[in-house]
Formats: sequence, C-alpha cells, structure tokens
Amino acid sequence: PGKEGQTVQGFSDTIDLGHFGTLKTSTKIILRLELLSGQENLNPEASIYLRGVSFDNYSGNGWSKSESKSYPLLEYSRDGYLTIPDKLNPEVTNDNEFEYNIYQEPLHNETPVVFAATKLLGIKSHNRRSSRRRQKQTKFFIDDMNDLTHDQGENKPLDYTVRSALINHGAINLDPVRKEYSPYFKERYTQLPLELDERITTLAKEYSYAAQNPYALALSIANSLNKDYSYTTEGVGQLADPISNFLFERGRGHCEYFATAMVLMMRTLGIPARPVNGFLGSQYNSYGDYYIVTEANA
Repeated sequence: PGKEGQTVQGFSDTIDLGHFGTLKTSTKIILRLELLSGQENLNPEASIYLRGVSFDNYSGNGWSKSESKSYPLLEYSRDGYLTIPDKLNPEVTNDNEFEYNIYQEPLHNETPVVFAATKLLGIKSHNRRSSRRRQKQTKFFIDDMNDLTHDQGENKPLDYTVRSALINHGAINLDPVRKEYSPYFKERYTQLPLELDERITTLAKEYSYAAQNPYALALSIANSLNKDYSYTTEGVGQLADPISNFLFERGRGHCEYFATAMVLMMRTLGIPARPVNGFLGSQYNSYGDYYIVTEANA
C-alpha cells in the first residue's frame, strides 16, 4: 500500500484484478543482476525477462496457483550447477548461453520465489552476504508448473548464479508446435470459471481468425490486444467481471488485464495457457557494473 488512493506496483505471488485508485510506480530495488558471460547477445536494460511464479486457476476476478509438488534440484557435473530436469525444459534450438549473478532482496511474499531468465539451464547458490556465521547451503526446488523456489524464507536476502539460454524466437520455426496435449495438462491449463462471458469466446475466434497453429494463434491474439486496447495504471475498484469490463466497456488496463484476457481467450479455444509474474528490463549502474531491477519493472 502507498498513500491514500494509490497502490504500489510491484511483484506479487497472487493476481487480484480489482483495485482502487492509481498504481504508483515504485523505485524500490528488488534485484541486482551482474552479468558474467554472454552479455554480447542481449540487451539487459530492455529484453531480460526474469520469470517468477505462474498461475493456473482463474476465479473470475483473479488468479491463484494450485498446490504443486516440488522436487529438489540435483547437482550437475558442470561447475557445480544444479540442473533443470529435461522433461520440464524441452530442447529449443538456436539459443546462446549467458551466465549471471542475482542478488535478491527479501520479497515478503508467502511463496519463496526464485527469479531466472528463460530458458533456465542451471542454478547454484552463493554464501550469505548478511551473516558472519557459516550457514547451510541454499536448496532449490522446482514444481510441476516449472516454478523455482528455495528453502531460506522470504524475509532473507538470496544470492545465486544462473545459467540460461537466450532464445531467439524470431529465428525459430514454431509452425510445427504440437497441438496434442495430455488430458491432465489440458484440463489444468484450460480451466475456466463456470460463468464466463460468451463475448470473450466470440472475440477470441475473431482475433485468431485464419491462424494455422497454436503459436500463430497466440501471436494474433497478442497483437490484436496491443492494437485495440491501451495501458493505464488507474483502477476501477472491485468488479464482478473485471475482464469483461476491460474488453467490452473500458478498453484500458494494466499488464495483468492484458495477460489475463489473452490467457482466457487462448483457453476458450482449447489451447493450454497461463499467466506468469516476473520482471522485465533493468537500469545499469556504472559504479557497481550491475543492473538494477526495481518494483517498477514488475
């Protein structure tokens, strides 16, 4: 919370679409990112997306995450990294590896989130900054939604090194992306509220007209939303159906409205989809030679 009539914009492990007043951009530092290798292949100030937590269940006015079983990451033979299981990290060609340190401030969320740029290849922890005593090594976990967590609690800082692959989507042929999904996977990621505005399904069909595969369909919906709707930090309060209000009445909203609208439209067409919270972009600090990620980047 900020001043009266303001809500501070920042990372959260929940998505609640209704709010009063205006979102206030916060400059509070959440992460410091220090590039170790591969920086010639990316633009950290604009393009690095640090993935946080994903959601699968939509209630009609917000998102929650179903209970998921977590598995500990095991040590990989290369440089002491903990590896990401291949079944959760399918191979994508035409990518470049880059390596970076993350210094993460306490988030004070219920979920002990770990942030990393996609696609994540490996992770390892540092020694603690704030303690002179020897402390236990941080353990990292991954769940069946591909979200990373740790065992140190959200009220402590967290330092770790990550190895990721930078995917050049423009150079990848995504036309043959599979259209068949397991029953469990499809049921989980096409869940919709019992009473969904039928106009959302109609609009989804309009926006995805002539799309020949899931990727083209997603791209068509995203481009249409960006063209037909505008961004605002102003809230409209608690509504019974905030997405219908966004799509068919107001025509303006912030990032969670755009993401939710896209996911719902994908799901009405039978394509598994979900929203993910994280951070995009950073500001370079020349004195420390690192990049600052603030709440405003959420």
